[in-house]
Amino acid sequence: VAKKLQQRFGQRLEKLKEVLDEQELGVGRATLQDIVAQLRGAADDERAARPAPTLKSVSGKHTTSTGAIDAALAGVTVDGLKPGMLVVGTVRNVVPFGAFVDLGVQSDALLHRSQYPRSAPKDGSWPVINEVIEVK
Repeated sequence: VAKKLQQRFGQRLEKLKEVLDEQELGVGRATLQDIVAQLRGAADDERAARPAPTLKSVSGKHTTSTGAIDAALAGVTVDGLKPGMLVVGTVRNVVPFGAFVDLGVQSDALLHRSQYPRSAPKDGSWPVINEVIEVK
């Protein structure tokens, strides 16, 4: 919808509300208002209300009771990560498509929401910034 609006109106966003209605775009009034605010750059960043992310803190042990590796303490690098490896990390940011997790290997990893545990709430309340989680 946003692309359609930008293509049609370009920089003339102030005229959007006068010309378009929600039926034409197939979205509700609130959604249309949010899109216009985003395109104008006037929308609030919802991440501003969240606590600032912290860097992964080392637990002092190489592995957890479930066998997850603390990569920083074990000396694992990005190159040393292997598919299927269970690693402890700290959630640094949560976005609609997943979460960025600090694994202690100099680069954050993306945990796509399709990989969230089945037991995770579907309301978007998991994971939480600064939460320590285990990822595979």
